Amino acid sequence: MAVGPTMRRILRLVFDSTANALKTRLLDSAGTDVLGVVTASPTSNTVLDRLKTIATNVANLATTLVLAAGTAVIGKVRLVTATGDEVTDDTSDAVKTLGVAGTALIGKVGIDQATANANEVVLKAGSAIAGRVGHDVTGIGHGVTTVTTAGTDVVLAASTPCKIVIIQAQTDNTNPVAVGATGVDATVATGTGILLYPGEVIVLEVDNLADVFIDSITNGEGVRYTYLS
Repeated sequence: MAVGPTMRRILRLVFDSTANALKTRLLDSAGTDVLGVVTASPTSNTVLDRLKTIATNVANLATTLVLAAGTAVIGKVRLVTATGDEVTDDTSDAVKTLGVAGTALIGKVGIDQATANANEVVLKAGSAIAGRVGHDVTGIGHGVTTVTTAGTDVVLAASTPCKIVIIQAQTDNTNPVAVGATGVDATVATGTGILLYPGEVIVLEVDNLADVFIDSITNGEGVRYTYLS
């Protein structure tokens, strides 16, 4: 059957025996299938005209998305100098990071650039070994000191080099004793130094036992001590 004299198209129903179904065919006046064929120059302001315009614009956009010659390459990092000049390798035009002669090397600590072969940290002979912790205690000693006259401080011992001294108030003392420097006073309310009650202990880091003095409240009471040298 004909569909409008100006369209010159024929709409025909055809039975497809293979698919066992009716199919619709749109034919031109010569009997050629035209269903799904788009005219090269569709009528203005029609759906086909709009679709063709969109397709043309998309194609034009694709051709304009081009990186211009000389722009930075995507995925590369450009190194430039302080004046904006690009740093490249003259032979291969490849960007490189170079250690300039005289500057500290990557991975090393630069200490004295002015002195030859000084770009390193050196452990001097006789210094402590890196990564090793030790002590230099070579001896141990001990003693007992009492205060003959309460209120008059006495030196802990004669000049004896040491590193640490552990002092304990005698456990049979009846009153506290004071430990401190020369002139230490065991008076409870107004005295100086550290008061040790019977059995209490104090540890001091000193280099000589003669730097430590004690005082007591009761005649004849005192301390015992052990020192490391």
